[in-house]
Amino acid sequence: MHTDGVHVQITETGLDGTTRFIDETLPYIATSGPFRKTAAMPATTLSFRWSPGSFNMDYHPSPRRRLVLVTEGALEIGLRSGERRVFKPGDIYSLRDTWGEGHRSRALDGKPFRSALISLDNEIVLDRREHLERPEPDGIAFLHNQETSDGVSFFEHKTMPFLYGGQEGKETGRKPFRSALISLDHEIVLDRREHLERPEPDGIEFLHNQETSDGVSFFEHKTMPFLYGGQEGKETGQIALRSFQFAKAPADLDYQWHPAPQRQAVLVLTGGLAMEYGDGSNTVVQPGGFLIGEDTDGRGHITRAVNGAERFSIFAHLA
Repeated sequence: MHTDGVHVQITETGLDGTTRFIDETLPYIATSGPFRKTAAMPATTLSFRWSPGSFNMDYHPSPRRRLVLVTEGALEIGLRSGERRVFKPGDIYSLRDTWGEGHRSRALDGKPFRSALISLDNEIVLDRREHLERPEPDGIAFLHNQETSDGVSFFEHKTMPFLYGGQEGKETGRKPFRSALISLDHEIVLDRREHLERPEPDGIEFLHNQETSDGVSFFEHKTMPFLYGGQEGKETGQIALRSFQFAKAPADLDYQWHPAPQRQAVLVLTGGLAMEYGDGSNTVVQPGGFLIGEDTDGRGHITRAVNGAERFSIFAHLA
């Protein structure tokens, strides 16, 4: 996949107002360290969306020129001509049909999907988003203190999900929710709890690479909350960009200490990314995940391939 360049599938409006698919290939034109990269292309914002399995939108033009990058699940796009295409993680879909009959879009097989949206300019033809009210919590955030095999302590932010619901609210499994519930024995006289369906997400988790004043790199787990809703699902706010480019890393990647070349978001579309930091911590970004890299001045970090797989990513350069 993506051996000589990046395959981009495009919906475009013809002079007669009908929408058609066209295909383009963006060649890899540069080598930077172990990476092969395309040219950098202008972009204005990056955001993320979660769409429910019920998503099924009739023919409509795109609200703006942008890329849609499915990071989990699958999206089907159909035209009035009868042609349909399915987009999965690693596929690149570019929307240019901002007028005319547009296209139809739906969640494949009735399953939710996630996507990243890269806006290519500042022109918004139609904004279908609606501001969301603050959602009910899906779990309890807590701090997990751990240590490496060398005895170096570190922490991770984690969430204990709510598993039960009922008249009294939501409850985790055998641990606290907004108040702590400590059972004094195993006797349950009456259980009023009900199992909850898997809740809709409240945001997109990401990794934030940073560095101390001494140039020692470290990371934090963070969440970018959903701020908007509508027929297409829930959407985060926007990260301002200058440009973006596609990058491919080899299956035997073992890129020793290096700082981030610039402040950037890295969207891991396929392959995965293992990272080691100056404070001794380690973590992995799985396919569909992303990180914000801001460790630009110190020793940096080490990046490695996951399970011997090539990595296909987008480097989105922050404004």
